[in-house]
Amino acid sequence: LGTLQNQPTPRISLLTGQVVVVKIVCGYAHALALTDAGEIYVWGANSYGQLGTSTKCNTLTPVKIAEEYGRFVDIAACHYNHISAAVNHSGKVYMWGQCRNQSIQ
Repeated sequence: LGTLQNQPTPRISLLTGQVVVVKIVCGYAHALALTDAGEIYVWGANSYGQLGTSTKCNTLTPVKIAEEYGRFVDIAACHYNHISAAVNHSGKVYMWGQCRNQSIQ
C-alpha cells in the first residue's frame, strides 16, 4: 500500500486507475496482481526472490515483472515457502522464490 505501516481499514491500491486488475494473490508478506492484459505486478517483501524482480530488495509500490514471457492467464503465491507462480497464455508454468533446494524445472 506504499507504506511500512499496518493498514487496518480498506484502502485504494496504488494500481487503481492504471490497469484493470482481475486477480490478486498473497504470500506471507508479498502480493501479486494479474491484469486483464495478462501483466503481473508485484510488491512486498522479497527476501527469497519471491517478487521475481531479479533482486532481493523489498518494494512498497507495484512493479511489473516477467514481460518477456508473454501474456499471463493465472497467478499463485504460497505463504509458507515464499514462492510465486504464474501460467502464461501458452500453458507454461513459471515459479520463483524460496525453493528450499527443490528443482522447479
